[in-house]
Amino acid sequence: MLQSHFQVTCPCCRSCNLKSFYKQDSVPVNSVVVIENRNHALSYPEGDIELFGCEQCGFVNNQHFDPDLVTYDDSYEEPQGFSSTFQKYQSDLAEELISTCDIRNKYVVEIGCGKGEFLNAICSLGNNRGLGYDPVFDPIRISLPTNVVVKKTMFDSNESLENADLVCCIMTLEHVFRITELIADIRTSIGDSATKLYFQVPNAERIFNLGAFHDIYYEHCSYFTENSLRQLFSHTGFKVIEISQRYQGQYLGLLAEPTTKADNDIAYRPNYPSQPLATWGANLIQKREAMNNIISESKQNGESIALWGGGSKAVSLLNILNQPTWIDIVIDINPRKHNTFLPGTGHKVVNVDYLINNNIGLLIIMNPIYEIEIQNQISSMNIPLPRILSLN
Repeated sequence: MLQSHFQVTCPCCRSCNLKSFYKQDSVPVNSVVVIENRNHALSYPEGDIELFGCEQCGFVNNQHFDPDLVTYDDSYEEPQGFSSTFQKYQSDLAEELISTCDIRNKYVVEIGCGKGEFLNAICSLGNNRGLGYDPVFDPIRISLPTNVVVKKTMFDSNESLENADLVCCIMTLEHVFRITELIADIRTSIGDSATKLYFQVPNAERIFNLGAFHDIYYEHCSYFTENSLRQLFSHTGFKVIEISQRYQGQYLGLLAEPTTKADNDIAYRPNYPSQPLATWGANLIQKREAMNNIISESKQNGESIALWGGGSKAVSLLNILNQPTWIDIVIDINPRKHNTFLPGTGHKVVNVDYLINNNIGLLIIMNPIYEIEIQNQISSMNIPLPRILSLN
């Protein structure tokens, strides 16, 4: 049964053209939590997903999302910074924003700063002061300079952002159901300051055009196309400077600044093609069934199967397979995840050294951007390279 917060109008463009196009029942409500007991992992709380898309702007959200079911605490393990590929991307992004927005010896605020890696990078590289907000922040995990402070809490609308030169929000907005309220609160908190904004979210068009069902999970209740992201910020008092595709098209990066210009002075693309909603749903189902067939054939051939990457994508894949037990093990380079268990299916997460003494026939890489890095790491171990399948 749909929650009482069911949205009948699109929060981005305010149209009433929301239609259901994809459902998935009984998925773990958290996908990157550290669980040390397999029985706890097997009985982890579940929720339902029903994706509604806006035919006017392309925005998508899960209308069954209940924020009270999702937990953000010390067990939340979201960092990607153990990968050298991601480290470089994060450092390059910090350098770019410093240069583009002239953020040197300035004041940076990050909403949803996670463990603080990006905030630390942009402040260190630009000699900036910084303030972060995130309930999952762990001060033991990172050594921050004295001019960078993190509040272990959600951003509060009563907090002032008037003195901020740059407000960042990276891979957080997709976790927010009431997106209009958050962006409006940020606009109010900025006031008349000439603050720049940088927001980064998953690229919804890539997810749905490719049928990337493994990129859909409970915490991600909001999915943005470039058009819907532009309209959300334009409607809430910001001038969108640019929206760019990043990380090989996996992310959208929005750069904006506050404006007093009225909504009707801003040019929109009036209608998002309605056909993609039906196509998107079909893509997700087709790709899901194709993956079931690939894994089934591999098991019938007697192969052991491992997933590389014990994060949200792996949890989503495992909890949608016809036979999750077809997957033998999950490998991750984050040491905090080793010897823990994934929610829903209870799969064990191990170190890459597992490959030395165990013959893996098929290695499924959850994100293709890491394939070269993974191949190099396995090659350096002087063991045979398994057959690799990278999920788009």
